[in-house]
Amino acid sequence: MAKISITIEGSTAGTITVSDTLTKDHSDRFMAWLVASYGTDGDGSPRTPPEMIESCWAGIRAGIFANIEARERDIAAQAARDAVPPMASETAIE
Repeated sequence: MAKISITIEGSTAGTITVSDTLTKDHSDRFMAWLVASYGTDGDGSPRTPPEMIESCWAGIRAGIFANIEARERDIAAQAARDAVPPMASETAIE
């Protein structure tokens, strides 16, 4: 059996912890995936279980940061679009 937890601490939300307990079967499958995905470093040297988890977390963190940046770009782009006033003809076309 395995337990996966993430804790977020900050002045806005306080401290929030979310956990998930895996069954033995799911834990075994998770470890097999972890070894297959993160079991060796870039040079092919084996990683320890803590190193595999740290590498996995680095990928998760990079994905979260990429999503945050994409959201902020979308917000900035929308603000820029909204800031452009419409153009109206000063003379009527007949």
